[in-house]
Amino acid sequence: MVSPKTVGGARKKSTRGKSHHSPSHDDVMLYDANNTYASVAVPTSVISSRQLQQLKTSDCEFSFFLQAADKAARQQAKNWDALEGHPVEQVALKYKDAVFRNELPSTPPTRTIDLEAKIQLTDSSPVPRKQFRLSNEQKEAVREWTKKMLAAGIIRPSKSPFSSPTFCV
Repeated sequence: MVSPKTVGGARKKSTRGKSHHSPSHDDVMLYDANNTYASVAVPTSVISSRQLQQLKTSDCEFSFFLQAADKAARQQAKNWDALEGHPVEQVALKYKDAVFRNELPSTPPTRTIDLEAKIQLTDSSPVPRKQFRLSNEQKEAVREWTKKMLAAGIIRPSKSPFSSPTFCV
């Protein structure tokens, strides 16, 4: 694990009587709204955006700390004991082997019927749709994922001239 790093902090003088531009509460709490951080040492305390604004305009010091962890450490931290006593515990444990697999199955799932959809088009031109740009790392991850899913039989090659070579259901 990497040691904790200070992400942000400040010490401001009191702004009594002065008009300063202050960011909106939504801007201040953007990180807390979109992310969660569970501390292994002490409980995480999240303050409201109004409390944070008051800290910023007073003589108090404040700072934020994050601790980076590699992927393996994060995966080990996610254990089934964390669900103990939670309302979804029984459902998660019931489908643990079927849904929450670490490895892909080596045999394709059994299908009772093979569906084939016939779509009638008014013309033969494909629908123009701009694709999102992916970084090289993202492209490689998609290729690896596709190879694994094809090998496991979870997805199969597509025969449509207008779609990608594979189709995920």
